[in-house]
Amino acid sequence: MTGEQGSSVLPELGYVLALETKNLIPSLNAYAIAHERERLAGPGGAIEAHSRRLAWLIDNAEAISRQFGSPPSERWYVRGAIVVPTAVTTAFLPDVQMPILAASEVVAWARDQLGETRVQEHGLESP
Repeated sequence: MTGEQGSSVLPELGYVLALETKNLIPSLNAYAIAHERERLAGPGGAIEAHSRRLAWLIDNAEAISRQFGSPPSERWYVRGAIVVPTAVTTAFLPDVQMPILAASEVVAWARDQLGETRVQEHGLESP
């Protein structure tokens, strides 16, 4: 399971959206779903690793503020998700503690996190 990490820092909104991509093919049977769940949400899985990255971003919010010229007192919101090419069953299991999004869902998720009005106010609408 290969992946890339990336963060979009939106200083005008005080948000960091941290996404990790995973190249997963949706599971088609019970055994494969269990294996998929373990790789994503099990001990040492993608969610645990990405949660550590999110914690680092939260712990270093002051440095992020300085880097992007925001006042140190301004609050930063850090939101994270795992992104896969198409929807996977694991995303719908009740014990999964982080959003697992199909690539086609990322823009809607980001709008939901940021709030539609704030997106429009800052000209961050997708083309």
